[in-house]
Amino acid sequence: MPVPLAAKLFGGSLSVATAGLVASRTNTVLADSTTPFLRPESVEEHRSKLPLYEQQSTPITLVPEKSLLQDEVSQVRAVVQDATRGLRSSTADGRATWMSWERKAEDSLQQIISPRDQLNPGAMYVAVATLAGSILGRNRNILLRAVLPPAFLLVSLDYFLPNTASNLWRKAETLEAAHFPQLRQLREQFQSLPRSSK
Repeated sequence: MPVPLAAKLFGGSLSVATAGLVASRTNTVLADSTTPFLRPESVEEHRSKLPLYEQQSTPITLVPEKSLLQDEVSQVRAVVQDATRGLRSSTADGRATWMSWERKAEDSLQQIISPRDQLNPGAMYVAVATLAGSILGRNRNILLRAVLPPAFLLVSLDYFLPNTASNLWRKAETLEAAHFPQLRQLREQFQSLPRSSK
């Protein structure tokens, strides 16, 4: 015989009420027991009094200890830093030396090249004359091959760029006096020979 729905609902509500009554009695029994209720701050105190593990009486001190890898890395880093410092200083010295050479060459060129000469067509004429001397001496003996291009260079330089040529001869004489004094004395003696014979 099927149980009516009202009976099922009544039985379910009776079981829930009974469970609630039993639970309220157990809470009441816990509240009435002799152990006091712990507040949150006292819970922390309680935990500190009852540690899970045994506490050591001496404090732990950490001692830093280097590994072999740390020593190797620091040595390699020091070597690389020294090498980069040396490379930086040597490149700076090389750059300064190159810049000083460049300034000296520029000053020398400014002293030699005269603004009164037209450098653009004159230098081209001198180059063409030097090449003509080399072509003329191509099929000749070795002495003419060696002498003709410089001779054409000097003659064309004196003809097409006269002021620059005179500045170049002056610069050559100062260099000769500074570095080759014996050669200058021989040249002066040689130049004085024809005058004395006259």
